[in-house]
Amino acid sequence: TFNEKFLPDQGYRAYFVNGRDTYTGEDVALLTKIEPEGGKIYRDDREGVSADVKKSVSKNYYAYFNVSGVKFVLIGIHFLAEPLNAGRADQRQAQADAIRSLAQELWNEGYQVAIVGDFNDYDNDPKYFDHIDSAPITHVLADMRAMDQNTLSDDLINVASFIPKAERYTDFYDKNSNGKIDAPKELTSIDHIL
Repeated sequence: TFNEKFLPDQGYRAYFVNGRDTYTGEDVALLTKIEPEGGKIYRDDREGVSADVKKSVSKNYYAYFNVSGVKFVLIGIHFLAEPLNAGRADQRQAQADAIRSLAQELWNEGYQVAIVGDFNDYDNDPKYFDHIDSAPITHVLADMRAMDQNTLSDDLINVASFIPKAERYTDFYDKNSNGKIDAPKELTSIDHIL
């Protein structure tokens, strides 16, 4: 519907996969001008681990591409919300562990890897900080960027580093519920492209 209503005749195609989020009922989709291999996207239901928590990612997809001989996989994610809620930190860490495991597996199969979406977390590396230096309580982004801790060649970078720091934000959260953007504190970066 979004594609047909807002992007008519732009050449995008929609690919959809059911999520497993029983609370929100949200699903995931990909709009692309390049057809994924096999003409579809996939969901991965593996569980990751953090401390004594096991958790999968209820909203994710991955799609294989081959563009001009470059094989890559695009992994789209939506992690558990509330980046500063300590009670959710291990759950989000476990989700990151699951997706990192998928990404490593695909890397080992010969695919370049891009991970995109709503991480619901901040990056802990100062070179990727958002415009107000939001700091995480987890190591979600560090783990995902590193992929295999023992291999430097598979490390990912956060494309935030290509955006001037003063313009680095992806999210508006109306903390005081006044219906207005009270900059700068209500604008942060919880969505990332690695």
